[in-house]
Amino acid sequence: MSWAKISKEDNYLLNWGFYSFCSLPKTMLSNDIFNLAVSALQKLPSADMYVLESMSNGRPTKMKLATIASDGQVELASMLIALLNTSMKHNTSLTSTDKAVASKEIIENRVFFLKSNVPARLFKILVGNEKVSAITKVTRLIENDGTFEVEVPCSPISVNSHLKQAFMAENSENKELLSQALMLVVTFMDVCVRKNPATLASISSPQSAAKG
Repeated sequence: MSWAKISKEDNYLLNWGFYSFCSLPKTMLSNDIFNLAVSALQKLPSADMYVLESMSNGRPTKMKLATIASDGQVELASMLIALLNTSMKHNTSLTSTDKAVASKEIIENRVFFLKSNVPARLFKILVGNEKVSAITKVTRLIENDGTFEVEVPCSPISVNSHLKQAFMAENSENKELLSQALMLVVTFMDVCVRKNPATLASISSPQSAAKG
């Protein structure tokens, strides 16, 4: 599982990390998955909203659970959605001192989904129906040398040297996890928040998929 947190005001990367599940058994009981979800929740930074990428069949896929069966992956995602929405740290609407708000029965949802493959289309890493590695594109994105927007029409982001160095020091598997998270949040910000015309035009174009 990986995540990236960006400031809406200046597109500054505030938090970027991952939680590896590589050492987990292939079969897990529901209470084990719940404990895993709680552990993951403790690592996630608080935010105004949380975005996952949906699978083509509608199931959330942002968590790269190579060692957990598909049903376990969906169960983990469902638990995380519930925990994010009910955690006072992660759902700021629950921290209000207003008694009328604090006692309301309906909890405000803070978890949303972005359609499958939209980040891959924007970053042009689709070959047919398959995604290729995003590491090269994301490396260029965080370098922010002013040329990347010509190839991928997204808003530039600011990344401090510590996060850049931490990314470059990771192995390829972890870099891929981090890359997927950053692509997702950058795409969401430009498509859903800023409604960047160049971004919207790019993902709507048939040429947004890479040629195999």
